[in-house]
Amino acid sequence: HLDELESVEEKALQEIEEEVGITKAEVASVKKGKIYRMEDKAIGKTWIIHPLMIRLKTKPLIRLDKEHTEYLWIDQKDLTKYDRLPELEHVLKRVL
Repeated sequence: HLDELESVEEKALQEIEEEVGITKAEVASVKKGKIYRMEDKAIGKTWIIHPLMIRLKTKPLIRLDKEHTEYLWIDQKDLTKYDRLPELEHVLKRVL
């Protein structure tokens, strides 16, 4: 969610540092996917989704913040085995 005037890429880099401890120095590249709108009828909102793929230089040491209790590295083919964002597969198609 963008609260201030900043690029989507800058906000994403800020968030991964705050939430999992990955710094800009660990990022190899940021790829933008095709933007799309998602209607969330349950709460009466329209979201504008900016998919990003952040590629890292190496597998980082993850340091979780208070928003998270655990993490797991998984293979993309195993996504359906986990509780995840409802639009995740759609987002991935737009950025891969």
